[in-house]
Amino acid sequence: MRVSLVQMTAVRNDKQANLDKMEQFIEKAAHDNASIICFPEMSITGYVRKMPYDVAESVKGPSVKRLSNLAIKHGITVLAGMAEKSDDSFYISHVTLHPDGMVEVYRKTHLGAREKKVFSQGEHIPIFNTHHEGKRVKFGVGICYDLHYPELVTSIAVQGARVIFAPHAAPIGGERRLHIWEKYLPARAYDNGVYVLSCNLVGHDGKKHFGGGIGVWNPRGENILRCDDENELMLMLDLDMNVFDKKYGMDKTAGFLEDRRVKLYLDSAGFKLQGDQIG
Repeated sequence: MRVSLVQMTAVRNDKQANLDKMEQFIEKAAHDNASIICFPEMSITGYVRKMPYDVAESVKGPSVKRLSNLAIKHGITVLAGMAEKSDDSFYISHVTLHPDGMVEVYRKTHLGAREKKVFSQGEHIPIFNTHHEGKRVKFGVGICYDLHYPELVTSIAVQGARVIFAPHAAPIGGERRLHIWEKYLPARAYDNGVYVLSCNLVGHDGKKHFGGGIGVWNPRGENILRCDDENELMLMLDLDMNVFDKKYGMDKTAGFLEDRRVKLYLDSAGFKLQGDQIG
C-alpha cells in the first residue's frame, strides 16, 4: 500500500497559501498512485497555541470542503491537521478525507501544558478505513505528544488498525527529531505489531521554526524510512501488508496484544471493571 508523507511549512493565519501548497502535494501523490497522503499537525491552519479565533474552523467549513473535493477528484485518502472549532470549544484535530466524500476526525487526546490553556482534549480514539487491492485496511492517528502514551497506540491496535499515522508540529531540528523518535516509536510499532509513520512541520511559520523529520517503523520495530532534511518535501513508501498474514511467518508480535492482562492492570491501578468488559 503506497503512502505519502509530507513535511511542509504551514504559515499561521494563511490557510489559502497552505491549502494551495497541499493541493500540489495531493496531485503529485495521486499521480504516483499513493493510496493515502498524510500532512503534519495543524497543516491547514498553522500551529497556534493562543486562542485561534481567526483560523479555527468546523470540519464542515470551507478548508475541509476544499480538501475533501480533492480527495474525491484524485481518488486518494487525505489526512490533514487543523485547529477545529466545535460549538464553544477548540481542538487540535486531524481530519481523514475519503475518496467517497466521507469526512472523519480525530481530536488530539493528550495535550501539552500550554495547549491545555487553549484547547480541549479529545475523548475518543477512533479508527479509520481505507482500501487496498480490494481489502479494507484499518488505520489510526495519534498527534505528536499523543505518541508518548503507549496506551493510546495499543487502544488503536486492539481495534484492528495495521497502520498508525503520527503527524507532528515539533520545533526542533530534523536530526534531533529523529533521534528522539528512535527512543519510543520503534517500541510503539513492535509491541503492537503495526506500522508507525511520522511527519513534521518544517520551516518558519511566521513566528516559530520547525525542524521537519519523516520516519517510518515496521511491525518489527525496524526503521524503514528516515529523513532529517529541513526542506519542504514529500516521501513515498510502499508498505508490505503481507507482514500481517501468518502464512508468511512474519506475524510475530500479535501475541503481545492477545496476552495482555487488562483486568490485572486496571485492578492494580485501582479501577474496577463492570462485568466481563476487559477490552
